[in-house]
Amino acid sequence: MLIKVNDQYLQFILVKNKLFYIIIFIYIPIIAINAKEEIKKIHIVEDSVKTELIYLKQQIYQSNSPEDIFAKSDSALKLANLIDSELWEATIYTAKSRGFLMQGKIEQAIECLHKSFEIYKDKQDSIGLATASLSPASAFKRNEDSQNAIIYYKKAINIFHQKKDPVRLCGSYINLGEYYRVLNQKDSAIFYFMKSLKLSELIANDFYRSYAKGNIGLVYTAQNKIDSAEIYLNKSIEILEPLGDNYAVSSYLDGLAEVYFKRKQYNRAQQTAHKSLLLAQEHGLKEQIRDASLRLSTIYDQSKDFEKAFYHHKQYVAYREL
Repeated sequence: MLIKVNDQYLQFILVKNKLFYIIIFIYIPIIAINAKEEIKKIHIVEDSVKTELIYLKQQIYQSNSPEDIFAKSDSALKLANLIDSELWEATIYTAKSRGFLMQGKIEQAIECLHKSFEIYKDKQDSIGLATASLSPASAFKRNEDSQNAIIYYKKAINIFHQKKDPVRLCGSYINLGEYYRVLNQKDSAIFYFMKSLKLSELIANDFYRSYAKGNIGLVYTAQNKIDSAEIYLNKSIEILEPLGDNYAVSSYLDGLAEVYFKRKQYNRAQQTAHKSLLLAQEHGLKEQIRDASLRLSTIYDQSKDFEKAFYHHKQYVAYREL
């Protein structure tokens, strides 16, 4: 059965539909604009949080106070949760482990690092995994667990090699070489320092090139290759002084003082050790203050200035206990 519709009613329906579509066409762009504004606001908040996280991470790595590291790490973890970033959480857990290492709390440090590992494994972030591997190596090093330390250093080296990351590879070679140097395994230390030196020269990285040269100089000093040691240490200091790396400069000045002492150039040794000590004191470098104080104590003892020798030995003991 057909239904008859009059013309007036039909016109009303058509006008009504047109108004509906006009309203819809106006309303949809408004929704889209509002959505874009909301997304823009979210991005602004995320960018702001990430900027704060970068700042906190830098502060954590620059801090020498465990309590400060823990406070900043906890703040950073809350921010990471705010933007739901597990990778940032992993980064902060790795940084937080430094505080526990400073306190000698190896188990807590490794617990933090295991949290990082789990996240990096889940995200298949091999670079993050390799970077985090360097921290447990340091933990095992402090705990005199040489076998585990070497395993983690080599694990990091393998990953950076596979990923063709020459900058981090340079640093990893230096870390492993330095560990061998501390273990008094001089040939192994030289092997890795030389690998870092060659690679850093290939990629024109002055920072790692200077560290490689300085550490080679320290090993040559221990091997009584005095002339070569002096050349490498001086070249390292020349590069690092303009870069403002006071930590390394103070250490290599102490090594240079030992070179002069072995040559029986006691005045020159004393001047160089004093320069190392003053630089360390100016920048609050406790390890360097300790080492330079011991060096000066030895130098003054050799020159039979026992009063100064005793003073610097007391300084050495005080900083050794910190």
